Amino acid sequence: MEFSIITWGNAKCEGMNRLLLKQKQSVRYVANAKYNAHVDPLLEKLDLLKLEDIMTVNIGSFVKSFLAGQMPDSFNNIFEPMLSNRVMKLKVPLPKHKALETFPNVCFVKIWNNLDTAIRCAETKNSTKNLIKKKALDKYKSFNCNKQKCFVCKNN
Repeated sequence: MEFSIITWGNAKCEGMNRLLLKQKQSVRYVANAKYNAHVDPLLEKLDLLKLEDIMTVNIGSFVKSFLAGQMPDSFNNIFEPMLSNRVMKLKVPLPKHKALETFPNVCFVKIWNNLDTAIRCAETKNSTKNLIKKKALDKYKSFNCNKQKCFVCKNN
């Protein structure tokens, strides 16, 4: 699922929804859980990430490489860093059409800027990836079902 996810992971199509469902089914199967079990606690237990979190990890790694000057010259003008190195944010370009919001120069910037400052300011690409993964796993750990009449956790 991780292979080249930054190129196809932001697509808005039916195929992405099917892939998300298949990921949930696979996690339940590997964890030997019921067909309708909540996936977040299982992901945390198995130390796995959801598809959107896998994408965030890879985008974080990509942008960190860009900021460190480790990308080929063809990527030099794709992002524009803000003047302050203290917060490590990028300028968000305003797309001319709504369809362009899914392009990397817009969506990567939004995802990067929404990360915690501690993650954006991490020393290395690997520490950035590890912090994003830890935050996602912590979010799964604190999962609390608030669905009325949930058949899985018997919330009434």
